Amino acid sequence: MGKAVPNTLLIGGVTLVVTVVISVLVAYLVVRRSNVMNQVIDTLSMLPYVIPGSVVGISLVMSSTLSLLLFFKVSKSQDLTL
Repeated sequence: MGKAVPNTLLIGGVTLVVTVVISVLVAYLVVRRSNVMNQVIDTLSMLPYVIPGSVVGISLVMSSTLSLLLFFKVSKSQDLTL
């Protein structure tokens, strides 16, 4: 248990360094070089920003649609005549 904090800091530090190196490399390729492969790399590097918002948006649409469908199904099945 005494190695948990140093291991956590080591893993975090190594991850930070690797992420910075990869980010600088991708940024250099996208800004300084202009070809199809770099445009693909630029698009793929934006996926981590795009996917969470898309998932939240799709789930909100699905949940609101499902609740509306359930509401109208229940309200149509009830007899409102006096």
